[in-house]
Amino acid sequence: MGGTMMSRRRTGGRWRRLAAAVAVATGVLATSGVAAAEWAPSEELGVTGHQYLGTPSIASDASGRAYALYSRFVANFVDELYLRERPPGGPWGPPQLLPVSTGSYLRDATMDVNANGDVVVAFRSWGIHVVRRPAGGAWSAMSSWNSPGAAGPASGCPNEPFVDQDEAGNAVLTWTAYNSCNGLVTRWRVMAVSFGPSTGWEASPQVWDASDSDVHSAPSVAMSGGTAVVAFTARNGGPNGDRIWTVERTGGTWGSPSQFSTLPTVSSYRPGLDARNGTFGLVWYGMPSGAYGAVRTASGWSGAQSLPGVFASLANRGPSVAVDGTGAVHAATTSWTGSVGIVGIASREAGGGWTSTQIASPTGANLFSADIAANDAGDLALAFTSAGSAGWQPFSALKPADGVWPPEPTAVSPAVPGGNDPLPRAAVDPWGHGLVVAAVVGTNGFVTALPAAIETREPAAPPTDDPPVVVPGAASVGTVLTCQPGTFAGTPPFRYAYQWLQDSVALPGATDATFTVRAEDANLGLSCLVTAANEAGSAEAVSGEVFVTPTPPVNTAAPTVTGTMAAGEVVGCLPGTWTGAPPPEFTFEWQRNGAVIPFEEADTYALTIADGGSAVGCRVTATNVAGTAVAASATRSVPVPVAPTNTVRPALTGPTTPSMGDTLACSTGTWAGSPTPLVSREWLRGGVLVPGAYDPTYTLTASDAGTTITCRVTGSNVVADTVVLASGSRTLPGAPVNTRAPSVGAAPGSSWAVGKTARCNPGGWTNAVSFAYQWTRDGAPIPGATLADRVLDPADAGTTIGCTVTGIGRFGQATASSAGRAVAPAPVATVGPTISGTPRPGRALTCNRGTWTNASSFAYSWTRNGAPVGGTTTKYTPVAGDVGAAIACKVAATGPGGTTVAASASVIIQP
Repeated sequence: MGGTMMSRRRTGGRWRRLAAAVAVATGVLATSGVAAAEWAPSEELGVTGHQYLGTPSIASDASGRAYALYSRFVANFVDELYLRERPPGGPWGPPQLLPVSTGSYLRDATMDVNANGDVVVAFRSWGIHVVRRPAGGAWSAMSSWNSPGAAGPASGCPNEPFVDQDEAGNAVLTWTAYNSCNGLVTRWRVMAVSFGPSTGWEASPQVWDASDSDVHSAPSVAMSGGTAVVAFTARNGGPNGDRIWTVERTGGTWGSPSQFSTLPTVSSYRPGLDARNGTFGLVWYGMPSGAYGAVRTASGWSGAQSLPGVFASLANRGPSVAVDGTGAVHAATTSWTGSVGIVGIASREAGGGWTSTQIASPTGANLFSADIAANDAGDLALAFTSAGSAGWQPFSALKPADGVWPPEPTAVSPAVPGGNDPLPRAAVDPWGHGLVVAAVVGTNGFVTALPAAIETREPAAPPTDDPPVVVPGAASVGTVLTCQPGTFAGTPPFRYAYQWLQDSVALPGATDATFTVRAEDANLGLSCLVTAANEAGSAEAVSGEVFVTPTPPVNTAAPTVTGTMAAGEVVGCLPGTWTGAPPPEFTFEWQRNGAVIPFEEADTYALTIADGGSAVGCRVTATNVAGTAVAASATRSVPVPVAPTNTVRPALTGPTTPSMGDTLACSTGTWAGSPTPLVSREWLRGGVLVPGAYDPTYTLTASDAGTTITCRVTGSNVVADTVVLASGSRTLPGAPVNTRAPSVGAAPGSSWAVGKTARCNPGGWTNAVSFAYQWTRDGAPIPGATLADRVLDPADAGTTIGCTVTGIGRFGQATASSAGRAVAPAPVATVGPTISGTPRPGRALTCNRGTWTNASSFAYSWTRNGAPVGGTTTKYTPVAGDVGAAIACKVAATGPGGTTVAASASVIIQP
């Protein structure tokens, strides 16, 4: 499984976890020169008295957490699935019942765990079913598929499923199915579904009829980096016609089955297939004996190659395959040599050829069900069955990445007479612990025990007679030193960490096994601190020191003087290029026409007028523990300085008639002189410097009103300052001034009365270009009254009306207020209207207006029961229809203060 800490391999209807491993040299195994791994006594995963089905599975994720899956027989056609987990270094946790709803005839459970700890479990029970638990999450709802047959989806009979994931949690599930669950089997089909964390499982399976006859093996599946490969054997016509077929899924799309190899194959249970980091390894059995392998990388599949020294007499068990993190592929098979069982282990380095190793049966009898696994570090674990005279017995062995296989494998559990193959399965955790689980099969055919074993290691300890050493033993600048870690006590494999020391002080970033000596290491001692770690602990050891020989300074490129050669400029002295270790320190001196300039001992020098017309240079002295050397620069001429001269006069530009907020600009003109003059500006207001005004532009403000703005430019060097007044200036008007107060009165053709138009006269002003108005009532602003003309309204009656005028000029504004003018009050009835006369039809009634103040005219109207009845004079003659009605009159009195209405008392018209 590409990209996972542990990859998987499936054989004999079960799966096992595989990983990276280094290729093993062909030949007979010898005793390792390092401490051999120790297998702890096996632990029982099941419960005494329970019966189990099939083969358990075992796995590890990148954290070192172990997982074991098994199925339990409860009653007739009622089965359960359980998962147990083991934290790194801890005991196995309690059994966890998996949430699978179809417990009927549950068979052939298989599991896959990727580096992140995502768990996928698949099984068959009158169909194919799967549940998934993402790392740190909960189990998903169960997904299920039927297997189509000749008579439709319900007629097919599925075989055991196989599942694999990549590092991102993408998965593929595959299985085969008969055309029918009853009667003669005429054809198998291969099926598959894919899963994505964001898309879920495919609703319908892919169905492939790859050959003109039967599919002859269970399928294998492997994933890496989103790519999946499914492999199986299928007949292609003729005798010995089985061939290897593959189907690939890339970029989310399934391809079509293709015949992978024309090499003859036997009907093995299933071909071996595994993947990691983009490398796929495929191994299968050939005829009459032997095995073949091929590798797929980014450049495609390699050709099929024969595996050396690996026999295939037990073809029905199928080869076990693993791909490690380096791209090496490993395969394990079982066979016989005479009457002795042999485990054949073939390995292929990335880009290399196949080599092989053989392990003989520890009981001298037949071997079955070899399973190989590995981790990214290259540790290999092996599990297999030996069927001796005492019965069936599982064994395990572990080869560290930097070691060899042990001389004898370790028994996982005692031999069981009269049982069956325990089909042990292997895994390797990231620390190199081998994990093995087996199924002890009793005479009744049920699994009665689930022994699990883990390989233990002694913690790392300091080396004894072989400490770290730095080679070579003598060094100078440029020497490449190598830290050889020595031999640490404890159980390998170790992870080595390096830290280079300079006089016993750690050098930042120097943590590789090699170190190139630098100039700053000269005359000092270099050593290396080695830390060896395994999962059980770590230890440190320091090598002896290697002294770095110093060398005296030698100038290989002369010093140079940098900068502009002109009086007033600062020049620098670059020391040039020097060899010497340790790096030399430098001192400086400056010379004028070959004579030393007193007290000038820095690496910079400020040229003065005195240097004009002379040649200036510097001399550098380099010193380290091995000696001293002197080197001088070439000299450079300093021209005679010339005072600044203005050749093109500066100019002031901007609006001819400016306003406040306008921007004026001042050019610098053109200047000559040596050194090149520095040019600055100053803005003047009325001939006086404006504080802080040195920019090329100047924005006019109210402070500039009534003044003249000019610009002054100064050219400066070490000889003199030359001042020039820019051409052009701007004389600005002053702020507005009121010379005659505003006034209010009637607008032309109007009168000073409510309802008439009044006007605010601005008065007299200087420097004002526009005016703004604000009317007031009794001294308070009238909201919205901001025009020169305004109609007096009833609210003005009896008040004093005035206005405030704002004169607006180009450089500010000013305000002035008018005197107030009274508006007469509204008319008031001191004696209200009355009606005189006889209230009968045909007799005239008279409306007497009463007595009023502030009134100059009157208007009359009559009402009957409050409603107008017409008539606008002082007289009204009732009619017959008015009998019984209330007749009244109203008087509207109008004066300069507006109009007031008053009503009389009513009279009742008699018959």
